This record gives sequence, C-alpha cells and structure tokens, in this order.
Amino acid sequence: MSSIDLIPERRQRRILAILVVSAVLIWIDSTVLGIALERLADPVDGLGATPGQLQWAVGIYSLLFATALFLAGALGDRYGHRTILMLGLLIFGGASAWAAWAGDPVSLILARALMGLGGALIMPPSMAIIGWTFPAERRAGAIAIWGSSAGVGVAVGPVLGGLLIDHFWWGSVFTINLPIVAFGLIGAALVLPNPRSPQRRRLDPLGLGLSTLGLLGLSYGLIEGGHQGGWDRWQVWVSIAAGLVLLAGFIVSEWREREPSFDPRLFRNRRFAAGNFTLAVVFLLLTGQSFYLAFYLQGARGMSALSAGLMSLPAASGVIVGSQLGSRLAARFGVAKVSGTAVLVLAASSSMNLLYDVDTSLVWVGVVGALVGLSIGMTTAPTTTAVLATLPLDRMGAGSAVNNVLRQVGQRARGRHPRHDRLLDVPASDRAVARRPTR
Repeated sequence: MSSIDLIPERRQRRILAILVVSAVLIWIDSTVLGIALERLADPVDGLGATPGQLQWAVGIYSLLFATALFLAGALGDRYGHRTILMLGLLIFGGASAWAAWAGDPVSLILARALMGLGGALIMPPSMAIIGWTFPAERRAGAIAIWGSSAGVGVAVGPVLGGLLIDHFWWGSVFTINLPIVAFGLIGAALVLPNPRSPQRRRLDPLGLGLSTLGLLGLSYGLIEGGHQGGWDRWQVWVSIAAGLVLLAGFIVSEWREREPSFDPRLFRNRRFAAGNFTLAVVFLLLTGQSFYLAFYLQGARGMSALSAGLMSLPAASGVIVGSQLGSRLAARFGVAKVSGTAVLVLAASSSMNLLYDVDTSLVWVGVVGALVGLSIGMTTAPTTTAVLATLPLDRMGAGSAVNNVLRQVGQRARGRHPRHDRLLDVPASDRAVARRPTR
C-alpha cells in the first residue's frame, strides 16, 4: 500500500474504530490500577503489597512502555504497523490474564512490565496508521476522534474498575482488558491495512540499543526520584545522567546514519519540536493530578473505589468534548493560539489541587476536573495533528514513537508526596477522618 487515496471513506471509518478501541485499552490500564492500590495493600483481601511494591507495579508499566516506543516505531516502519500492533495486543492480553491471577506482588510487577511492552507496541503503530490512512484534510478530525479515546478510557477504567473492586477480587480490574483485546485482534486482522516504509531499512541495532538503554536510565531515575521523594540521592541522578548521555549518543548515531530509525533533523521543524514538548508538559500535569486524586479521594476523603471512579467522569467528559472542540477551533484560529490558551487553563486548573482539603465540595472538585479534561483535549488533539503533518509517510512510525516517548517522559517526571505512602499504612476505617492535604 503506497497511497492513502486507495482507501475508501467507509473503510477509513472502520479503521479508525479499531484504532480507537486499541487506544482505549491503553488508557483504561493507565487509570484502573490506581483504583486497586488500596485493595492490593490489604494483606487479607489483596496481596499485602508494600508502598514500594505498589510504586513499582505502577512504575514498571511506564518504564517498559517508554523504553520500547522507539523499537515499536522502527519495527512498524520495517515490518508493517498492523503486524506490530497485533503483536502488542497479544502481549497485552496475555499479560493482563497473568496480572489478574497473580499470586504475589512480584508476579504482578512482572505482568505489568509485559503489559507496558505490549502497550508500547500498540501506540506508535496506531498513530502511524492514521497518518497513512487519512488524507491531510481529514486527518485532524480522525485524530480528534482518536484522541477522544483518552476520555473514554479515563471514564471506563476507574468506574468499571471501582465496580469490580467493590464486588469481586482485586484482579478483576485486569479482566476488563481481555474482551477489548479480543475485539481489537479480530478487527485488526479484518480491517486494518499494514502500511510500512517503502524502503526496507535495516533495523539500526546501535541506535535502537542506545535509545532503549537511554530511556531506561532516564525513566528509572525519574520514577525513583518522583516516587520515593528522594531527588537528593546519588543513584537517582547517576541514572538520569547515564540516560541522558546514552540518548545524546543516540542522537549523534542517528545524525551520522544514512538510513536512521529516527531522523533528529525533524526537530529543526519548529512545529514538530514545540508540539512534542508541549505534549510532554501536558502529560506531566495530567499524571500528577490523577495520581494525587487517587489518594486524595480514597485516602483523605475515605471514598469507595466506585465512588472515586465516578469522580473521574467530569474530567473524562472534558477530554472527549475538548478533543472535538480543539480541532475545530484550531482550524479557524490556528494550533498555537488554541493549544497555548488550553495549556494555560490546564496549569491554572491543576493548581486548584493545592486548595483542596477534607471539606472541599465534591462539586467543585468535579468542576475543576472538567476544566482539566477540557484543556487536555483541546491541547492534545490539534497538537498531535500538527506534529503528524510534519512527518513524511516513510517516517510515520519513528515520528509517532518520538511523540509518545516525550509524553511518557513527561509522565515519569511528576513527583510523589510521602503522604501517599503514609495513607497506605493507615487502616481503611480511619482514612475517612484524614489529615488535611499540605497546602
């Protein structure tokens, strides 16, 4: 397949539906574990996981996700993006079943690592297939719909996860993934095209090795520093410094490579560079807020898993509406004006978390969440469209990987307050009478 003009509009809509389902899977899993953290720490009804083990159950997913993105993009460009997406779905489904019936925290952490690898193999191919499938005049609308999957996942994950946690065992939250994986695999096999780069490039093992190890070091340092609150420890900074050195080596290697997996010259395009770094900042704010609220609602406010999940609906609805609204406004006023304004609103809305205490109206918490979701949707959809528009078709996989890598690095950079650990050590019956969050 060499031309997007060969795909009729009816099939384009079916392709987009399958890609949305695949993306929803990633977003569900990025939110659903937060609902289960309290139960996992319970030695009777859960696994008796320590705060450190819970941190790694969350962090290992992101660590593997971030480090495998460049590999996923390069493999998709070489072997076909549908092939790699389906491989990711298979790994994700198998790892979800393992996580659901894990017998101890170590098994859960290993299963989550595999889920991160599977997720990494899904995301860049999804974005690349959109780039190959939709002509420029329809691509913005397609990305807006695909971006709405974030809102759907954020809504479905906590609510359905909370319902399952309240009525079944903790591992049931991972069974949500299994029917979605099955649907995605069948749909991908029947509907998706398998675009690949017209030139069959070699895999560039040096570049892929440097990028994978560099992202591993950087992500590990950010996770350790942010989760443990130990930014002054030498291990954190040595890991971050080693990661940055390896990534610098990756850039130099790719600059000299005649057929690089990723061409660093793309960053000469201001739209590509600014768009990717904007998305990294947005996902930093998003992840920080979601992690804080998980402990604030279930810990400080003593809410049930289902009730805390329902509190995510305003933000999820905001993302869905914002994705559509942002794309339409960007077509009229320009990406820079719309995304720039939305980022400012996001920063102001996120800062409202500093004013929450145990008596704050839940209506107000929901209003702030809706503003956060709306601004995220209005930023990500038009910015992602602008980034993809700068990429040649034969670089869609690698370019999409860069987009996702910077999002993940942004997510890893958020900190964590020691209060989160202390809340896990407080008996559940006492959490409703909680301390006020630090102002």
